[in-house]
Amino acid sequence: MKTNNDIKNDTVTVDLRNMVQIFKKGKWWFIGIFIVILVISLLLTFSFNKNTQYGVKSQLSINSNSIDYQNIISSLYPEDADKLWLVSTAKWWIIGTYLDRINNEIKSEPVIDELNKSLGLNINNDELKKQLRVDIIIATESNIVLTTYSNDLNTAKKINETLINIYTADKASKFTIAYNELLEKINKKISEDELEMQKLTKESEDYVNNTNKKLLDEILKSVGSDKVINYQSSSFIPPELQNKINVVTGEYNSLVSINKNLIDNKAIFIDRISIQNLSDIEKNSFILRNILISFFAALFAGVIVVFVVNFIYTLRKK
Repeated sequence: MKTNNDIKNDTVTVDLRNMVQIFKKGKWWFIGIFIVILVISLLLTFSFNKNTQYGVKSQLSINSNSIDYQNIISSLYPEDADKLWLVSTAKWWIIGTYLDRINNEIKSEPVIDELNKSLGLNINNDELKKQLRVDIIIATESNIVLTTYSNDLNTAKKINETLINIYTADKASKFTIAYNELLEKINKKISEDELEMQKLTKESEDYVNNTNKKLLDEILKSVGSDKVINYQSSSFIPPELQNKINVVTGEYNSLVSINKNLIDNKAIFIDRISIQNLSDIEKNSFILRNILISFFAALFAGVIVVFVVNFIYTLRKK
């Protein structure tokens, strides 16, 4: 009589023999599917990881130096401030808008085309774009991290440096135009305020002189010309006129101060994008892992297909 253990052993033996028979019958299915899946997986793996062995990073941020004057300019000349990418404590969120512009512009066709020509890599622009990654980081100090990839570390660095040089040079050129336009507007307004102050000064002087002359004439009429008069002139100016003088003088002083700051700190208003090279370098160390995943995926797919084919064949026989 067979024991329970003998029955279990016989069952296992029969199952293993059946599996071997199934694989013998479907070996060509297994081999075919295994090769197809393995080739497709490897092609996809190396296609996605092409030229991405090394990644070099740089950080780009919006220059926030001389923030007090950026605030003033933003309130007085909002359109010019936007052209110069000036920041404001009242609208700090605008930095995010400028970072979005960098993200779009740095991957724009003109910039990528110029980068491709400068590097001479003999690849099309779409392939070159795949070697770039832009990450926008919104935090206490919002910035952009630009990562450039290549299968060679020096090439990854060269792509990073060249791209930044091309982009920042183009932006500096545009910021220079906007800077000169703003400076011209401010100088024009300063000249207008100077003329207005001269006009108001003369108006106030005329008012004081006429008031004092009228006052003196009245005194002379009342006491006679042969009397000694203790007379003190008045410097009173009507509140409305004094208010005009104060407004124009305040605006003039503010514009002169802004003008001086623009000239003294020209680089701050033209080099709006600050660059910092990050020391950490990405290295793609997952090639072996990806090959193993491809191998086991092909193996699993082959096994599944063999059993599916056997199941269909068994149903047909019935």
